[in-house]
Amino acid sequence: MRKYFFILFLFLSLTSFCLASNSSDDSLLESFKKYRLVIYSNLNLSNSQIEKIKELDNVYYDKFSIHTSKMTSLVDDVKAKADSGIITLEYVNDTKNQLKSEDRAINIIKDDYEKEFKKILTPKQKIKYSLEKRKLKNKLKKEMKMLKNSQKFAKNG
Repeated sequence: MRKYFFILFLFLSLTSFCLASNSSDDSLLESFKKYRLVIYSNLNLSNSQIEKIKELDNVYYDKFSIHTSKMTSLVDDVKAKADSGIITLEYVNDTKNQLKSEDRAINIIKDDYEKEFKKILTPKQKIKYSLEKRKLKNKLKKEMKMLKNSQKFAKNG
């Protein structure tokens, strides 16, 4: 049973919004906001652009929070089942499918957000945005790789 929990845990760690260190939906949303702020800070946005982005953020963060709350609930359920020792392969597969569904919904919202966000930027800012986004994505990939390696080390060590 621990094997199934480990598989589910591994899946959770690889989903787009489970990069936060705990499962709080506020933390998931906050990590997304911080990710965005890092990129925004390098774009030299005008006051008008900042206001438009704030409005856009409010609309889309509300949509995100619905799905991050569902993901948090699923993770909390898994933790409770794992603590009680009652976890089955069927439960793991069901939870995995639910998480994939939530992840897809979040990615759709994220893609819509990106389209609207890019409409606010100037051509130069769009280029810089793409570069900054790529840099941050590579940094996150390295961090995930280090996390996976440390998990392997802890498992083998």
